[in-house]
Amino acid sequence: EIRELVALRSQLHELKSQNDMLKQQSPQVRAPSTAWAKEEERLLRASVLERDRTISELKAELKESVSTHSRQVDDLQAKLTEVTLEEHRRKVEGEAAAITDLKAQLRSRAGE
Repeated sequence: EIRELVALRSQLHELKSQNDMLKQQSPQVRAPSTAWAKEEERLLRASVLERDRTISELKAELKESVSTHSRQVDDLQAKLTEVTLEEHRRKVEGEAAAITDLKAQLRSRAGE
């Protein structure tokens, strides 16, 4: 048991010295890693800003397209209404002419 205790203490001492050595190296290792992380964060932020700008542009384009489409639909509905009314007017005029012609024929037959 004493040998095990001595061996464990020796291992503990070695691990503590390795830990201290790693702690001393840690700021040197972390500095490049931190610089890399900051650069990565800067690039990600720039990417997010570019994405947000693109989204805003696309939304503006969509609003303009929707507005243009709505105007075109309104124009087409107005033209359709105009054509429908003209067609109805011509039909009524045609029917009125046919009625007038039939009345004239009836009068001429009645006069015979």
